[in-house]
Amino acid sequence: MVWGISLANSVTLCTLTLNLPTCGNNLLDHFLCELPAMVKIACIDTTTVEMSVFALGIVIVLTPLILILVSYGYIAKAVLRMKPRQVPHPLYTIITPSLNPLIYTLRNKHMKDALKKLVRVDHKSTKKRNWKS
Repeated sequence: MVWGISLANSVTLCTLTLNLPTCGNNLLDHFLCELPAMVKIACIDTTTVEMSVFALGIVIVLTPLILILVSYGYIAKAVLRMKPRQVPHPLYTIITPSLNPLIYTLRNKHMKDALKKLVRVDHKSTKKRNWKS
């Protein structure tokens, strides 16, 4: 199913992009003719293509997120319906598994470096600066 959705997405975006007229003889300094480069050299208004890319991106990102949140909701609902004797402590049944993706993401070296860089930038921007006139 994922392969089919990806193929449909690619075919749609490629069809929209390759049908755009180009002005003159243009040279792309890219190994692949990627979508943003092809849209840049178009002679016409590319709002339709850009909005299509945006809409498809939103759908592709939000669909899994919504499905994950709905499944967590069903799990929480099932746990809360249990009788008090059957319910394990909520910390171990709901909160800990929910935090696992965050925990394993932060164990990744690249993610740690990016987070440190982000914190460093925010820390530097909040320092008071002495401006000389």
